Order: sequence, then structure tokens, then C-alpha cells
Amino acid sequence: MSLALAAAGVVCSLPVAAAAKASAPGWLAASERQTLNRVFGGARPVRTYLIGYPRKIAVVWVFDRVVICGACSAPSNASLPRGRVIRLSYDRRTHAVRAADGMRFCEARGSYPPRAECLRR
Repeated sequence: MSLALAAAGVVCSLPVAAAAKASAPGWLAASERQTLNRVFGGARPVRTYLIGYPRKIAVVWVFDRVVICGACSAPSNASLPRGRVIRLSYDRRTHAVRAADGMRFCEARGSYPPRAECLRR
């Protein structure tokens, strides 16, 4: 993990590094699975970043391909939100996705917007 990410309070976890996710609340894994299944058709991220805040936890998923938001609405399938890096936030009290924060899609077209936009604290 880079020093810049560590300074920003970003926790990085890989699927094989269970110890890195030990600092995440117990409810978060189930909430992540539910969102991935319902919103992104069961897509599995290759890397997950957790960014802690006092009232929320931002989750940034990095996929090996562009994924499409199946729960989003748009005039046509071509305009549905999509990206290779996706950020959303969970409320620490209710454990629900924070609609006010919205979903942020990065690396939707090539490397734009850049991954750093989704990792920004």
C-alpha cells in the first residue's frame, strides 16, 4: 500500500488477505455481497478499498472488467452507468447504502475518470 493511501486513511484488502479485512465491521461483508449481487449481477472485485469516516464507510471496488449498474435507470442500455472502479458508501448505523453519497464510477472509458477520483478521501 502506498504511503499516500495510508496517509489518507485508506485500508486495502485483497480477497486472499483476510487479515486486512479484520478491521472492517462484521456486517460490511454481507452488505457488500448483497450490493454486488443485486446491483452488479454478482460481479466479483479483484480488489477492495475501505475508507473509514465517522458515520460511514466508503467502499471502492476494482474489477478486472467494466461492470454495468443493473439497478440504475437510463434512457437506453448504452447510457447505463458503468466503470471498472466503483465507489459507494454504507451508513455505519443503519448498514444501508447512503443514497446521498451516490455511486461514483471511475475508469468508465479507458482511464477516465481516473481511479484516484474514487479513492479520494
